[in-house]
Amino acid sequence: MLLYSENVNKDLGPHTEKYRQDFPVVAGASNIEVRLLINEFDSNDYGNVHLTLYDKNDQPVANDTFHQFEKYLDVSSKNVSPGEWYIIVSIEKDLGANTVNVGGNINVFGRDPNSTIISS
Repeated sequence: MLLYSENVNKDLGPHTEKYRQDFPVVAGASNIEVRLLINEFDSNDYGNVHLTLYDKNDQPVANDTFHQFEKYLDVSSKNVSPGEWYIIVSIEKDLGANTVNVGGNINVFGRDPNSTIISS
């Protein structure tokens, strides 16, 4: 069951090569999936784009790197505990006057602890 979903839509640059987005993880969560699309980015000029998922203790738990011919960054974690988690998207080199759009979703899946399962 989808417990939480949040859109990501951020332009990085000019001169902003790092972005952080916090999101809550509630009791009953068992899986986090983040999928971001990078549009019109040339890693030959600006280096790679990195996506890192951090847990509530500020520890990195998953990461992915965008290379020139890939379109998506994907990270997920099945070792989930309640608290404030976050992602950081960063670009290796200064974008100068250019921008790059990062868009996608953060989804937290699990079982709502307040729901009851009835079996027959």
